Amino acid sequence: MSTYFDDNQYPGTATVYIEAGWGNQVASGSGAIMGNNDVLTASHVIYSKRFGGRPDWIRVYPSYHPEERAQGTSVFYEPLMYQYFTEFDPDGDKLIIFGDRNIGSKQGAELDLALLSFNQDIGKTYGRFGWISDFSYGPIQKLGYPSKYGRKLVYDNANLEYDPIDNSINIYNKLEANPGDSGGPLYGYFYNEKHPRVVGVVSTTGAGTGIKGHYDWLKRMTNKNDDLIGKRKADFLYATRGADRLSGERENYNQYVFSKETASTWSSSSVDAIINYRAGDHISFNGLIYDRDIKKADKSFRSLTNRSLRSTAGKYSIGSNQGVAVPENDPNYRQWLRTGKKYFEPYEINAMYIRSNRSTLLIVNDGNEGFDMSTDSIIQLVNFKPSRKNPITII
Repeated sequence: MSTYFDDNQYPGTATVYIEAGWGNQVASGSGAIMGNNDVLTASHVIYSKRFGGRPDWIRVYPSYHPEERAQGTSVFYEPLMYQYFTEFDPDGDKLIIFGDRNIGSKQGAELDLALLSFNQDIGKTYGRFGWISDFSYGPIQKLGYPSKYGRKLVYDNANLEYDPIDNSINIYNKLEANPGDSGGPLYGYFYNEKHPRVVGVVSTTGAGTGIKGHYDWLKRMTNKNDDLIGKRKADFLYATRGADRLSGERENYNQYVFSKETASTWSSSSVDAIINYRAGDHISFNGLIYDRDIKKADKSFRSLTNRSLRSTAGKYSIGSNQGVAVPENDPNYRQWLRTGKKYFEPYEINAMYIRSNRSTLLIVNDGNEGFDMSTDSIIQLVNFKPSRKNPITII
């Protein structure tokens, strides 16, 4: 049964009220502070295909109370960057399915997850939730700001079960979930600890999105996003992708962020795109499918010349161990890096693979001259070493 919860009492302080605006349209939801400067919520709170995609603005209110807002004392924060899924509601009809009953893919509520990142340590100010990946069944609690209760903080609890096939948590007829609860934390207390750990977020009236299927990504990003603390929004350039988007077997993000300094130099040592993928993920370009080992670059790349990778890739040598084209071995390319060229001359290609000691960098270009922040991207694949077993795959 739902009851009001004191927003000035932890973990109410770490449960946030979220508003996102598209022109005159405003949507609201809930979320949880995770790590030092991140908020976990549902993608459909901050992304709407029906309203045109990404919102014009997002405001996050920790420890929110509508009376404080009416008095003008509420404090809100705007994310410096955010990552989200777009395919949780492919037809934009606002009906999100529970899942696809396929352990190898994700649809609907399985993908209804977003991470908002800030340039302030809001976790230190308001407290933070932990998270856990091995939840299967047990007592779970919920916090959120539903419109039914005047957008005041509301609490509920029940015994819930995780569905490993659909990466979802069944809350139907167990927890009360209303409009405005979306994105709110589903959490519990484990190992006799005194602080709560999130196992999922509210997606629909019947399902929560599980943390388990996204755990590695959340752990990686909440650690990496600490670098944003103290930065200004003006320090970053933003690019979104449409047809040429980065997608993985388990993730599908639609936004890339670069510092302005990086955008002006484009040297391999200064790229700091905040997008990370793990072994086994793949890259999506215009619906093409290419899943062969790319050991023989010249022959393989030419088979896709007309629609994807241009023949200039054939100039690159082959990584003997990784099975990847290595442009650094081309002296013209090395000279181009040293001189700090802003544009991708002389290699205007759709994709260029660069190996570094830390990661693989993928340069995605639409084939038009120059690097356009609205259509092109540089993506960092942290801790990903392509091999015959785990190749970079174009689909």
